[in-house]
Amino acid sequence: MEAKGRTTRKLVGRAYAYSAALERGTALGTAVKDLIDRTFKGSVEGLLMNLVESEQVDAALLRRLEKMVKAKEAKP
Repeated sequence: MEAKGRTTRKLVGRAYAYSAALERGTALGTAVKDLIDRTFKGSVEGLLMNLVESEQVDAALLRRLEKMVKAKEAKP
């Protein structure tokens, strides 16, 4: 993990103490992108369709997502 830049280490006595090198949002974004790339061949639509088809997204969530998309489209 250190070689990949995800953690840092500091020698404390005779042992290393590890800590996160990335902020949570950055790490989460990287993990989601990796999931989409590896599982859905880079297709965000594939991920979303899988969530809808497996009924992990209900009608209320779809409406909230639609509002978010429309708000994003409205921004210049």
